[in-house]
Amino acid sequence: MGHMEQLSDESEPTVSYYMPHHGVLRTNSKSTPLRIVFDASCSSSTGESLNSILANGGVIQHDLFSILLRFRKNKIALDFRY
Repeated sequence: MGHMEQLSDESEPTVSYYMPHHGVLRTNSKSTPLRIVFDASCSSSTGESLNSILANGGVIQHDLFSILLRFRKNKIALDFRY
């Protein structure tokens, strides 16, 4: 997506934003016992955060109320899960 890049030790200093992050340890998880969590809502020195700068996507799911009404409309309901 181009939001971040890995820096080398020889990189020239530029105006940058370093996002706070920390590790979350879940000993009961076999696939990812340690995962890195980024805080994109943390404000920078200008008062803006990565979350506030990135474009928001549109609503891709219909209103939940209308979905439930259609589900209850007929006598029989089918559920297809992948």
